[in-house]
Amino acid sequence: MSEPNLNHPEVWVYAEAGGMFSGNEGNTLYVESGADVHLKWRLSLMAGLTYVKPTTYAGYDLGGPGLRARVGLNW
Repeated sequence: MSEPNLNHPEVWVYAEAGGMFSGNEGNTLYVESGADVHLKWRLSLMAGLTYVKPTTYAGYDLGGPGLRARVGLNW
């Protein structure tokens, strides 16, 4: 862990894979990668790319590539 410093943010790069389970239909896999910018335990900004394996759920076609963004307040 680095020392708290609001003037020097850190960039964390990540990759993940997982699955979404929703009963008898709509179960699918996803992969994601992105970057988090942490302003030392106060504010974090995240942006990433997501790909969800196409599936059909409740009569709708879901999945494909997408974007993800987040703003977090860390206390």
